[in-house]
Amino acid sequence: MEYQYYIPKKLEGISTLIWEQKTGCPKQWLMLPEFNIDLIFNLEKPWTIHSEYYKGKSYNPTEKFCFLSGLHTKPLYVEFQNCHMFGIRLNTTAASLLFGVDCSELKNWSIDGDYVFAGRLNYIQDKVYSLPDFYNRAKWLEEFIFSLLRQHSDLNTAMKISALLDGLCNKKSSGISFRIEDYTGYSRMHTLRIFQKWFGIPPSEALAFRRFEKAINLIHKTTDSLTQIGLDCGFYDQSHFIRIFRKFAEMPPKQYLKRKTEAVAQLPY
Repeated sequence: MEYQYYIPKKLEGISTLIWEQKTGCPKQWLMLPEFNIDLIFNLEKPWTIHSEYYKGKSYNPTEKFCFLSGLHTKPLYVEFQNCHMFGIRLNTTAASLLFGVDCSELKNWSIDGDYVFAGRLNYIQDKVYSLPDFYNRAKWLEEFIFSLLRQHSDLNTAMKISALLDGLCNKKSSGISFRIEDYTGYSRMHTLRIFQKWFGIPPSEALAFRRFEKAINLIHKTTDSLTQIGLDCGFYDQSHFIRIFRKFAEMPPKQYLKRKTEAVAQLPY
């Protein structure tokens, strides 16, 4: 499998990665949840996502040239004969900013590109196919997303609420529960509404998900023990770490460590 990535510096705080992935042979992958949303351009044949959510409505988003892959809270099993995908990884707050979509609508779901880019998808498709290589596609996409964001009236609000969640994630846990609304400055109900809009899930689940995501990235970036990684991510003991990790990955961190590949949160099935 060929994998390339580009860090979009103009989109700091909104996007961490623009990527391109290509394979010419059958593959089966287990995709673990990540606390982000991917805008994906499908440059080859459709592939298959196995999920109870999609199966129930007979929906395969990869049949479209472009789709917004939502905030998945459970692992997805995917398979393809061959694929060529290009995309950008966005913070959940970007969904409302860029596409006017409440993030709760994207929980364990995807939205077609012709909906989020009403009237502009043909232009986008022509542009993506006309560019000669990944680097040029990535630079164009960075500028395009930046142009949509730079004058948005809610940009500062989205950045602040995202930074708040990051700060709470980095807060060392003593095992004593705390109320997230004490840090937002809003009532419990208003805090819930804010989190549903910008993150798609309630505050406590958002915090657990962010800590899980931080842990899975540290497993790739450091040689620290799992015990130390758990503590660094704000879990108050190893059993707490294992319980939350299993909630999202459906496996304990030790099993993930043994099976990990170069691609974060992607495992051969």
